Order: sequence, then C-alpha cells, then structure tokens
Amino acid sequence: MYIPFWLIFAVTIWTFLGAELSRKEAYAAGIERRTPDYRSCWGLASIIVGMFAAAFGAIVIVTPLAIGLMASVYDVALRQFS
Repeated sequence: MYIPFWLIFAVTIWTFLGAELSRKEAYAAGIERRTPDYRSCWGLASIIVGMFAAAFGAIVIVTPLAIGLMASVYDVALRQFS
C-alpha cells in the first residue's frame, strides 16, 4: 500500500507539535493550579499544520500560473521589440 511522504510528514509534525503544546499547557496548568486543556493544544496544532498545508497548496498552484504569466509577458516583449 502506498502512503505518500507528505502525509507521513504532516502527521509526524502534527504529533510533535501537539505534544509540545500539551507539554507547555501541562506546565502552565501546574503553575496556575488548574486542569490542563489538552484539546485546545491539539486543535491549535491542527490549525497550524492546516495553514502550512494551505500555503504549500497555494505555492503549488500559484507558481505555474506566475511562470506562465511571465512567459507570456516575455513573449509579448520579444515580439514588441523585435
């Protein structure tokens, strides 16, 4: 079964980020003598990984469009000045 590298990477980063945020929340809750809210940590980790995924997707979509636009501008400039 094929599992894409980006999926393994995203799940790994999400896990490490959520664990780090949970660790910080546990320390903060211990200092403030309250119950830790771990669900907010995993939600924040999900939002951060989602933002990176959206940025990567935007780069993947926008880059070919930008290259095509610049190629057409270059082509028009070549025809104009030749």
